Amino acid sequence: MGALIVLVIAGAVVTYAVLASSWERQAQAALARVKASGAPATWQQAIPPRVPDLQNAAIPYGWAFEALKMEPKPPPRPRPKYPPYPPPGPTQGPGPRDMVRKYLGAKTPQERAALAGAARKVLADNAEALAYAWQAAARPRLRFNRNYDVTPMAVEYPEFAKLKDLARLACAQALMRADAGDLGGALRAWSLNVEIAKQLASETSLFGQLTRYAILALGEDALQKIVKAGRPNPAQCDQLAHGLAALDLNGPFIKSLEFERAAMLETLEETYRHHSVVSSDVPVRPLGAFAGLDRAAMLRLWEKEIALARKPYRETVGQFDNLDRDVPRYALVTYVMSPLYGRAVAARDRAGALVGVMRAGLELEAYRGRFGRYPGSLSELAAALKSRPAEDPFSGKPLVYRRIGKGYLLYSIGPDLKDDGGKPVDYGTAKPPARQREGDIVWRVAR
Repeated sequence: MGALIVLVIAGAVVTYAVLASSWERQAQAALARVKASGAPATWQQAIPPRVPDLQNAAIPYGWAFEALKMEPKPPPRPRPKYPPYPPPGPTQGPGPRDMVRKYLGAKTPQERAALAGAARKVLADNAEALAYAWQAAARPRLRFNRNYDVTPMAVEYPEFAKLKDLARLACAQALMRADAGDLGGALRAWSLNVEIAKQLASETSLFGQLTRYAILALGEDALQKIVKAGRPNPAQCDQLAHGLAALDLNGPFIKSLEFERAAMLETLEETYRHHSVVSSDVPVRPLGAFAGLDRAAMLRLWEKEIALARKPYRETVGQFDNLDRDVPRYALVTYVMSPLYGRAVAARDRAGALVGVMRAGLELEAYRGRFGRYPGSLSELAAALKSRPAEDPFSGKPLVYRRIGKGYLLYSIGPDLKDDGGKPVDYGTAKPPARQREGDIVWRVAR
């Protein structure tokens, strides 16, 4: 009996040694492929290099963030001379950020006019912040000096919410100028959105890219209202359309996923190094014996993630949902902590559709300014402007364009991947995931 037990133990040890060697070989081969691709293989390699202060847009952005006055202020209350002090009271009415959101959400010039006084005060209070933002936009590089000496999960990204505030202010200023008849000034103010989106291309985190998409969405809504307010200058429209056409959404997105992979690998190594709990929601401590299996599983999963992310959303619908089904349960860190990025791919392509719609809308206004009418088709537009028609990432074809009276209807078929005839997505009632949201991404102008 004792001999049998010894044989079983010996067999288990040999089996584990063989498996561990196989796992390690798989992990090393996957890491070699990562290195060969030029992507960061470690957390230290993923950390973006520092930028000289005189070139770094993050410096004046920091001044802009300090000057921002977008948080609501509590009402004044008498405070006792000595502690204990009472907590501050509740705020009174909507704060500046809510006020700007309400102004931007107004559907008509009349609705905006009713809110213009409050919005104008917010803009006046934040004039210094916008001035610094324009200084930042003129600098060639962007690198926020965050603390990367902590674990990847502990890195903080406070800048992104403030960049969205600056974009909201730029859109509000643009709309106010458009309603006052200053279309040129409106487009100049609006162009700050394009500059911020351009600079965020260098942001390595996925949070940064998602912020970029949110800023482009803010800009699209405001630009459509500006175009409806009058007849913008064709030269300005051309310039902004070229700037939008130059935006690269795919390259920075893939780099952000490579950054996320390096962060997850570092988290895996930290977890096994310190024998820490995988997740506060899943209080399981991974066994060090399975570190090689976990590492190989994570690298294999990420290879699949990034390969799919290189494709358009229309070709990968539902495929991300099944990526982790082959992850072994003993690869605990990979099984518990590795997210799937199907929604991020949909968000990237939605941003691409918004950029295409904005670019085509500006080109249509430039054409109308020169020829006194809108073209009969996007092919006619492209031939006149010597450019390529904007492509809809959700269909792989040019955007849908139809003349309606003296105006037109322009749209992308949207993340439900079907032509809904120009019916816009109702985000108030639509439910996730994105592919279940029926409706198109619509740009409609009636003259």
